[in-house]
Amino acid sequence: MPILVRSSIRTETVLLCLHQWGAHGHPSLMSRDEATPGNGLLLFFRVDDFDMSLKRARALVARLEEEPHANPNTRTKEFSLRDLDGYYVTISELSSPDK
Repeated sequence: MPILVRSSIRTETVLLCLHQWGAHGHPSLMSRDEATPGNGLLLFFRVDDFDMSLKRARALVARLEEEPHANPNTRTKEFSLRDLDGYYVTISELSSPDK
C-alpha cells in the first residue's frame, strides 16, 4: 500500500506518494538492484492543456516512455517521458472530460 502525504500550498495541492520497490508496476520502481539515475522518483504533473503539453513534449524528447492513454484509476488522459536527467515524468490532464 503506498504512503500518501498531502500538502496544500495556497490553492495548489502537492501530493507525495511513496511506494515500495516493485509495487504497483511503476516502470522506474521495479528493482533497487537495477536502478539507474532517475529511478525511484516519479514526477507527476496535472495540466489544464493536455494536447498542448503533449505537442511540446513530442518536440522535446525523441520518444515517449508511455504513449497517451486513459488512466483507469483517474479516468484522465496521461503520457510519460524521461527528462534529460533520466527522471520518469508523467503528464496528466487536470480532469477527465466527463467530470
